Amino acid sequence: MSVGRRLEIETRTAKAPKMVPHLIDDMQRRWAQGERPTCEAYFRLIGDQALQGSDAVELMHCEFLLRQRYGLPASREAFCNRFPQFAAVFAEKLGPEVPSNRASATTSKPPMGEVSSHPLLRDKVLPAQIGRYTVISRLDSGGQADVFLGVHPTLHQNVVIKVGRHGMAHRQAEAEALLREGRLLANLNHENLVRVFDVDVIEGYPIVVMQHVSAPSLDQYVRGRTLADKDIAQLVSELAHAVDYIHQKNLLHLDIKPKNVLVDEDGRPRLIDFGLARLIDAWTQQSNSNEVSGTLQFMSPEQVIGDRDAVGRPSDIFALGGILYFMMTLRPPYVAETVEQIMPLVRFARWNGKALKDAPHDGRLKQLCRSALQFDPRWRCPSAGEFARRAEACLLPVSRRRTAIVVTAVMVLTCLILAVFLRPRRPTVPAALDGPTAGLSHPRLLASAWSNDHLEPLHERLPLVNGDELHLQATVPRGQEAVLLHHDLDNGWTVLEEWPNSDERREIHYPARDQNLPLTGRPGPQLLLLCCAPTTSSLVAALKKHGSTVMTVNAISPYAVIQVDSSGVRTEHGGRGFGVPVDRPIPETRLEDAMRAMALEAEKARGHVVGVAFQKE
Repeated sequence: MSVGRRLEIETRTAKAPKMVPHLIDDMQRRWAQGERPTCEAYFRLIGDQALQGSDAVELMHCEFLLRQRYGLPASREAFCNRFPQFAAVFAEKLGPEVPSNRASATTSKPPMGEVSSHPLLRDKVLPAQIGRYTVISRLDSGGQADVFLGVHPTLHQNVVIKVGRHGMAHRQAEAEALLREGRLLANLNHENLVRVFDVDVIEGYPIVVMQHVSAPSLDQYVRGRTLADKDIAQLVSELAHAVDYIHQKNLLHLDIKPKNVLVDEDGRPRLIDFGLARLIDAWTQQSNSNEVSGTLQFMSPEQVIGDRDAVGRPSDIFALGGILYFMMTLRPPYVAETVEQIMPLVRFARWNGKALKDAPHDGRLKQLCRSALQFDPRWRCPSAGEFARRAEACLLPVSRRRTAIVVTAVMVLTCLILAVFLRPRRPTVPAALDGPTAGLSHPRLLASAWSNDHLEPLHERLPLVNGDELHLQATVPRGQEAVLLHHDLDNGWTVLEEWPNSDERREIHYPARDQNLPLTGRPGPQLLLLCCAPTTSSLVAALKKHGSTVMTVNAISPYAVIQVDSSGVRTEHGGRGFGVPVDRPIPETRLEDAMRAMALEAEKARGHVVGVAFQKE
C-alpha cells in the first residue's frame, strides 16, 4: 500500500480536525511556491464525510484569502456554488456582503493600509484596536493563529500579539484554563526566553502578548554563514537551559523550531512561543480530541500520533535535537513536498541519518543529536538540563586526563606486543588437528562496516544509515550447505547467496572478499542469518515461517546489535552513546525471541543459524 493511500485511510478515521491546521499551512506554502492547490484536493485527502462544516470552511477561507492575495478571482458566490453543502457556514464566516461599489476591493490594494481578515479585525484598516492594544501590522499567519505587531498601552513599546483563529465563546472551561496557564507564562523570567506580558480572551478569541525582539530567526541567521562547532554548541546549550527552565515550571513548549528561535545582536538565542503549543484547546476548534500540536518538520513521533498521555518533556528534547540537526546540516530532520509525504516520516522518526553523518562537524555534537532524535522517548537524552551539559562539554577540548589514559594505553599495548614477540615459540598445531577441537562444528559469522579505509566491527559503527557499507565473513563447518538470508520491512525474506556442501571447513565472504555491500531502502530493522545444515532447503522454509513475527518489529534501538550463535541470543550496545536504557525496549525483546525460536528450528533440522540484527536509520 502506498504512503499516500495509507495516510488517506488514516485521515478518514475520524481524525480530520487535527489535520486542518497543517493542511492550511501546506496550502499557504504551496501557493507561495507557485502551485495552486484547491480545497477539493484536500477534501479528497481527508474525506467529505470526516469533515465538519467549520473545518471545511477554514480550508475554504484559506483558499479565498490566497486568491485575493495573488490576484485571482475570489467571490462569495463562486465558493458557495463550488461547495453548496458548506455555503451557509462559509457565508457566515465571511460576514455581511460589502456594498457593490466596493466589490472590486478584493482584488486591489487597500488605499490606506493593510486590511486584516481576522474576525476581531474584520474589514478594519490597520492600525486598529484589539482590546487595549493597538495593532499596527500583520507579521505572520498560520493554520491556528495570526500574529501582529502592536503597541503596549502603558509600556509604550512594541509587542507581538498572537491571536487565535478559532473562538472560545462556548468553551468557558478552556478559556479559564488558558488564563491560568497564561499567568504562569507571564511569571517566567529567563535571559533566553522572550517575555510574555499578557494572556487574555477578547470577544471569545484567545490572545497572547509577547515582548517584541527585533532580531532574525534562527533559519534566517544561518543563511549565508557557516557555523563553527563552538557556535553551534553555544547556541543549542543556551536553548536547552531555557527549555530546562520552563520544564522545571511544569510547562512544555512543543513547537521548538528555527522560526521560534530569535538570535539577538549579541548572538544570544531567544525562544518564543514557549508554552503556547501545550494550550492546544485555545487555538483549535476541537477541545476533547487528540490533536497534532507543533510543526511537522521538527515534531516528535508521539506528537503526530496525537496521544496526549505520551507527549511530555522528551518531546521538547526531540525538538532540541531537531534544532541541532538543522544547524549542522542546514536542513530540517524531515523534508517532503506535502503533508501526506511527511506524515509517515514523522510518525516513525525516519529523519535523514546520512545528512547528519556527512555534516562536517564534531562527532560529539552528532552523537548528542542522535541521542535526542530517538524514536522512543526512553532512548532520548534524559532531560533538557543534561542536553545542555553535554552540549557545553563539546565546547571543551579533550581533557588532559583523557590524553594521559591514551598514553598509558599505548605503553601497555607496546609492552604486550613485545611480550608476544619475545616469548618462547610453541610448535605449530598440525593442520589435521584444526577441526572440531577448535570449536568449528558450529558456523561463525563476523559482520563488519567500512570506515574510511578499513573494516570495523558492526557495533563500533552504529548507528548505520543508507550508504554505509557492510562485509560479512563466515566459517562453515565441513559437510554442510550454507544459505545467507536477509530480512527487512520492504522485501521480507531474501536469499542473498547459497554455498554447496563441502568436505572441508570453508571461509566464505559476502559479497566477494574485496567487496562491500551498501545499505539501501527505507529505515527499519535489518536481519542477516547464515543457515548451515546437511540440507538447507527444509531449514530455510521453516525459518521463513517466523517472518510474520519479525515484520511486527518496526524499529529497535539504533545503538543495539542483536546476535544469535551457538552460545544463544544476546544484545550488544555500541556506538558512542551515553549509556544503555535501564528498561529493555519491547521491540528488541520481540526480535530476540524470534531469533531464539529460529535457532531452535535449526537444531531440529540438525543445523545451525548465526546472524545479526540491527537498525538502519
